Amino acid sequence: MIKRRINQPLKTMNFNQYTIKAQEVIQHAAQMAQAAQQQTVETGHVLKALLEEDPETSAFLLRKVNAAGAPGQPQMLSRTLEAITSGYPKVSGSGAQGQTYLSNDLNAALAKAQSLTKEFGDEFVSVELLWLGIAAGKDTVATLLKDNKITENGLKTAIKELRGKNNPVNDQNAEAKYRSLERYSINLNQLAQQGKIDPVIGRDEEIRRVLQI
Repeated sequence: MIKRRINQPLKTMNFNQYTIKAQEVIQHAAQMAQAAQQQTVETGHVLKALLEEDPETSAFLLRKVNAAGAPGQPQMLSRTLEAITSGYPKVSGSGAQGQTYLSNDLNAALAKAQSLTKEFGDEFVSVELLWLGIAAGKDTVATLLKDNKITENGLKTAIKELRGKNNPVNDQNAEAKYRSLERYSINLNQLAQQGKIDPVIGRDEEIRRVLQI
């Protein structure tokens, strides 16, 4: 006889195992589910929350894995996720105000993220490990990531570059320390080397002033 798996209540989660930012992501995902009258928090809710709660880290990871090679990839993912999350089952009446649960797919993704802390030498589950946990799944959202070339191996490489050398997550505010300059700014030198900046013509005086400054 096949036993039916029971979804885990959200309130039984041990949030002390997660960074503050990862906690905020999961709480935001739960709020999205509740607002949509959905009793179960799914991987789609969490991925959508990752894009909204930590857009800088998400954009960095997507850029490094070269997902679809488009600067607007986070927005495109958000639109697709909106369609996925809106299709999750809804509850009405008294059930809409009841307890919130974690789906089996999300439980598996969180368990995978927790197991990855050993590989990275981390003490807490960070937002980038949530990305990895979701990508390692077999549900619709994991398929969406794979279809957009967002793979486990690609994410692992991007995470190592994001963190830099010998920088494990050993405190709950670790995400704030990741390569801040690269995450929040644009490398104009790199864009110029890639031929993505138009040449400056006819602005000799202005160029001389900039050089003087």
